[in-house]
Amino acid sequence: MSVSITRWTLLSGFIVSISWGCGQPATDTSDLMIRGGQEVKADDQSIVRRSTVALTTDFVKDKATTPSLLDEGHSFCSGTIVGPRLIVTAAHCVQELINNKDKGGTLLPKAENFVVHFDAKISANGTYIRAEKVIPHPDWNPSQTLSPFPFSKPNDIGVVILSEDIPDSMLPVKIADPGIAVNGKTAVLAGFGITKDRNTNDTGILRTIASTFSAENGKIARVTHGTWFKGICAGDSGGPAYFEVDGELQLVGAASTGAEIPFLGCAGTNSNSTDIRYYKDWIQSVSP
Repeated sequence: MSVSITRWTLLSGFIVSISWGCGQPATDTSDLMIRGGQEVKADDQSIVRRSTVALTTDFVKDKATTPSLLDEGHSFCSGTIVGPRLIVTAAHCVQELINNKDKGGTLLPKAENFVVHFDAKISANGTYIRAEKVIPHPDWNPSQTLSPFPFSKPNDIGVVILSEDIPDSMLPVKIADPGIAVNGKTAVLAGFGITKDRNTNDTGILRTIASTFSAENGKIARVTHGTWFKGICAGDSGGPAYFEVDGELQLVGAASTGAEIPFLGCAGTNSNSTDIRYYKDWIQSVSP
């Protein structure tokens, strides 16, 4: 199949109706979802259902005239529970990009404006907890994150610390050991993004797909996965790439970047996740 992939993109979803700062949504990323996957049912008891969460917000400049993402049942990123009050996500989910290369300020004005939602489908009447802190990796490098061939660690990882413990129905997942080889093995991907391209806006539903790890690189702490038009897309940013170890799913990656094809949307193939396995010490250092 011969196509022209015109740009790499971060996978968070900021085209949806969220307002902050001057009131304009950022437009340098797209709103996509696990493409070609299946919806996860509310009563599913798998690790995918019990450990994957959505990042959303009820913050708007003027709630009287503009509904929030939470009110509309939408989200802007995904994440994975790794502790009773600890969510792993992507750095670019908690910091915005300026000119695609410089670190900017926090996306939302206050940590408590970040809402972590635990249901398989987001609703303002659903189950969610506000953040107490949001912490991007101090060495996050947007230019290396966006590069398909980074020469140093992009460090596209962040954490959300909750203001209270996760619900009893949810479960922290174990982070896999970096010594376990995943290349060529099955990757279980999950996230709350939308289905095709920036013109679609159906975030807020948990979906999953079985894919394949096609590369792993410990030097830059990145894993690659996906097949044509099946895999992670924007809005899935920060969401998990799970791997089965001794019969249980463990966390390997947090969705970071992917490619888009004009008019066709998310390419799916050669999407990247930050390899969380190499950040255990940092995660522990910021844990509550």
